[in-house]
Amino acid sequence: MKDRTIASLKIAKGQWPAIQRETRVSYSWLCKLAQGQFADASSDKIERVYRALVRRGLAEPQVDFSDCA
Repeated sequence: MKDRTIASLKIAKGQWPAIQRETRVSYSWLCKLAQGQFADASSDKIERVYRALVRRGLAEPQVDFSDCA
């Protein structure tokens, strides 16, 4: 998910201020994530950013088959 989030975040650069407000993640954190400066970024923050990107149509939803058994 991290790689998808970074790729989509780079495409959405003009929308970072809105994504920052929606996710409550700092703008500088978004910049650092997009630049790949985090070897082990918080999965919670990445998920919040990813979900915001999906809501904006900037990332494909990740398919989850965990409840299909």
